[in-house]
Amino acid sequence: MPHAPPWRAFSKERPELAEQLEVRWQTEPLVNNGLVARRNLPEALVREVGTIMFSLHTHAEGRAILAAMELSRFEKADDATYAPVKAFLARFEQEVRPIRQTP
Repeated sequence: MPHAPPWRAFSKERPELAEQLEVRWQTEPLVNNGLVARRNLPEALVREVGTIMFSLHTHAEGRAILAAMELSRFEKADDATYAPVKAFLARFEQEVRPIRQTP
């Protein structure tokens, strides 16, 4: 049975529906919880926020914040990190259904 935060939240909110569901398809793990910043933000500010967010898991107060979000940590990411997500979306659209609106 899935154990991702969205599943756990759904199970808590709608246990009567969750117990009726059967996993029929499961994805490979995908990148999660990255920090994304607009290009026009000062680089020093982005670094400072990143340093704080990426170190939350290293102290008790930070772990409490993460636990409230059902997260273990935030991770640094770049375009290469998201390549598996792009591949997954392409496969999903080919095998399941379109997910993007066409203009």
